[in-house]
Amino acid sequence: MTLANGQRMLIALFCVFVFAAAGTASAQTVVYRVNCGGGNTTSLDAGPDWSADTTAAPSPYWVSGGNNNSFSTGAAIDMSFVPTNVPMSVIQIERYDLAPGTEMKYVFPVSPGTYEVRLYFAEIFNNACTGGAGFRQFDVSIEGAVHSSMDDIDPAGEFGCNTAFGRTIVVQADSAGDDDAGQVDLDIEFIHQIENPAVKAIEIITSDLPPVPVESQSWGTVKSRF
Repeated sequence: MTLANGQRMLIALFCVFVFAAAGTASAQTVVYRVNCGGGNTTSLDAGPDWSADTTAAPSPYWVSGGNNNSFSTGAAIDMSFVPTNVPMSVIQIERYDLAPGTEMKYVFPVSPGTYEVRLYFAEIFNNACTGGAGFRQFDVSIEGAVHSSMDDIDPAGEFGCNTAFGRTIVVQADSAGDDDAGQVDLDIEFIHQIENPAVKAIEIITSDLPPVPVESQSWGTVKSRF
């Protein structure tokens, strides 16, 4: 769908991570990795490290939020539903956004092209673990649109406590450009529904994946490796 400003187009999405395998992404180029809420974390593969995004020194790509908060746990995380090149330590800390105020948003400058955005989640907050399904729900808007797979994300309801999972979407960054340097902005916004949006890590990868319609796929009840 073409956005109102005519500069960017949302072209295709995958639902709950069906990443083929950790090695699949190696044929692509990782453009950004952010450890949301945490410090710089060494990569487990040949790609870039997971860059820092602490409350003391937020990521330059974190551009807004009602506040500047992080939360961490020392509990072991079930990593069986995310690629093996994702460090557990980036899932053990999160950036979250309290209401009220502007919604939490990241903006990444990219060259025009097609990109896969991977968002990593897990419920690590004890109250949410006890509260279970429906305690925390939020939406994620990518390039101004909330796809069905990014709607009403419920970490505890879908995967329980201390279990890493992810969502991915493929977007086309339009060649019209957002600035004079020939780059465009890839926007990710976390929208309040119930409680506070929370994200563990963000990964942006160049993609040659074709558009894949997913409206008919079941994504909320099946634990899939992405």
